[in-house]
Amino acid sequence: MNEGGVIMSFRSWLFGKPSEYFGRSIDDPIPVNSPIGQVAYLSRLLTETGEKVFFHRFGSINTVDVYELVSESGALWDVLYLDMYHKKQSNRAPYGYILQPSVGYIRGDHMYIEDFPASLYDVLRKSGGFPGHPVDPDCMKITGFKRPSWHVELLKGIQLHGRGYCMAVDKE
Repeated sequence: MNEGGVIMSFRSWLFGKPSEYFGRSIDDPIPVNSPIGQVAYLSRLLTETGEKVFFHRFGSINTVDVYELVSESGALWDVLYLDMYHKKQSNRAPYGYILQPSVGYIRGDHMYIEDFPASLYDVLRKSGGFPGHPVDPDCMKITGFKRPSWHVELLKGIQLHGRGYCMAVDKE
């Protein structure tokens, strides 16, 4: 696994040329620092068209955490892999995303949320977000979203096999 594995992840992080699998494979996770670092990194992500994404931690596979994301419009559903055992956060975005320079609002949680995304705002409001970074009020808008069937199947595959690679926009 030289090309798509951990070696490539380190190179992509160091030299700024992420592979197409950066963040999309357990073998090429996004390097971040701590659970708070995961939330800060993901709260900086926007789709390549500039839409906000909201997220929660779906689970973990060994030391790599699996996050489920949905765009503000509900058209994009995705899964990203993050490794929180690094000294610094990556400043690179996975394919299909851009990274804002700083965190404004918190748009997700480092814990699993049973009824994601419908209950995201309530969970974040109760937890209070993180010091100095309030909860994004747009979280309230994503309560009516439903996971597309292809995404449900992807999540089942991650649970069963611990692997997953997919990003798609729902055209329905």
